[in-house]
Amino acid sequence: MNRPYLSFLLLLGFVAFNAVLLIGLSHLLAPRKPTPVKDSPYESGMPPLGSGGGPSTGFLLVEMLVFMIILAVGYVYVWKRGALQWD
Repeated sequence: MNRPYLSFLLLLGFVAFNAVLLIGLSHLLAPRKPTPVKDSPYESGMPPLGSGGGPSTGFLLVEMLVFMIILAVGYVYVWKRGALQWD
């Protein structure tokens, strides 16, 4: 393994461990007092419409996929043009 990558991998491992530790501790130590109001979904102060999920969820997933594809095409274009190469 190259030496320059060792410090980066150690930092990445520390950050990942720290993130898992903090999320786990907050899950274990957080007070839980569920109420029907807290458990209901919040939709801009209005009562939720419908039962959740449904056909709009599939549309949103397709829309997100199209956005990710557009980003990937832009990244490949910039990469092929040589804009990501530093001298």
